[in-house]
Amino acid sequence: MRWTDTHKDETRRAILDAAGALFRERGFAHTSVADVMARAGRTVGGFYAHFGSKEQLLTAVLADAHGRTENMLLAGLEGVSGSEFVREVTRRYLSTAHRDGVAEGCPLPTLALEAGRQGDAPRAELEHYLRQIAGLLAERAPATRSGLNETQLALGLTALSVGGLLLARSVEDPALSNEILKACRRLAAAEVETEPS
Repeated sequence: MRWTDTHKDETRRAILDAAGALFRERGFAHTSVADVMARAGRTVGGFYAHFGSKEQLLTAVLADAHGRTENMLLAGLEGVSGSEFVREVTRRYLSTAHRDGVAEGCPLPTLALEAGRQGDAPRAELEHYLRQIAGLLAERAPATRSGLNETQLALGLTALSVGGLLLARSVEDPALSNEILKACRRLAAAEVETEPS
């Protein structure tokens, strides 16, 4: 029986969604193809009709994640720029909801190190993802207190946000986790304030 294009697309989407969630929750190394296919509700044999390897799947997950992260960060912020934009984007990224929603969140805190270890294609997609996220921030970046240019500010905010979220997810103490998120948000806001606080 020949599958329709719609069925193929639905299966690919189910695999991507399952892999994205599992890779974020467990990590790439601790997730098998069988785990992904079980979560997707498909048989393991069907995996290779869509992806040549687990590494190829990781590359596709990173490519797929960009739109989701962009939507989370930018929805409703059309026309907003400058320090207000930075405060709102960092508030969203460094939120308790994003911290607790590992399976749906940005893949960088959980997958950056693993993607960098998996070969050229995942590493290249990771770098592309990072450049896209930083580029979105740089487009609306304000002047900074320390004289950073737009690209430097965007890369710095991305690193601060990803690192802050990673640490907030890693600690056991909820109060410390919340304090990490708050400190990173305040540090980002302080860099773009036009008047000293």
